[in-house]
Amino acid sequence: MQCQILPLDTAAFSLYALQIRHSLSTLPSSPVLQAHLLQQAQQTLAEDEALRLLAAMGHKPQRYKLQELLALLQLDPSALLALHQGILSAKAGKHLALLTPDDQRCLVEVINTYRPGGSKQQKLVEMTVELALRHNKPVRDIVQDWVGGQTDQHNRPQQLQHLLQTLQEQVAPRNTEAEKDFHRLVQELQPPEQVSLEHSPSFEDDSVTVRLYFSTSEQLRAQWQTIQALVR
Repeated sequence: MQCQILPLDTAAFSLYALQIRHSLSTLPSSPVLQAHLLQQAQQTLAEDEALRLLAAMGHKPQRYKLQELLALLQLDPSALLALHQGILSAKAGKHLALLTPDDQRCLVEVINTYRPGGSKQQKLVEMTVELALRHNKPVRDIVQDWVGGQTDQHNRPQQLQHLLQTLQEQVAPRNTEAEKDFHRLVQELQPPEQVSLEHSPSFEDDSVTVRLYFSTSEQLRAQWQTIQALVR
């Protein structure tokens, strides 16, 4: 084990900077450790020095980012543990801060059970928080069918997908119905392989795009007048 002995008059900034340098294996992966170190540093350092420490951690040296990290320390202990273990992302953690401690614990329970990552975790958290705030409803009431019972580990991906779909239907019922209508339309028309139908992004309106495939440009030229007549 190596030990670095520093002079008693070593500047506070240098002490914190050395902690960052020698904790590269843990600090970057734990926003909780980052926030804790920055919270301690703020007690003795000027703001510009704290921002320099933020940059040393790999973040933009901006005040809002500093406040974002420090705000994570106000989360429920269950959320802090999930953040530290890498189960909960810092981005998702920001949304959890809008919930009560009980609601945070419940949502963390869902995340611990199904382990969604990346965009799925972000969507799960965003939609659950939106529904809880919109209807002033406990999170446990929203996800009651997915917590508290026995889950089959092999079926968890399917259960997670069902949960996300259910939340999406509650968040945007009109868009969900529009998507179902579009799929019924495709089944009704049964377009050939050379034709594809695409709805507007996120089914935000009722527009439909029709794409035609031609294996050669000559085939396109041969059908062009017919196509023009159809769209006029």
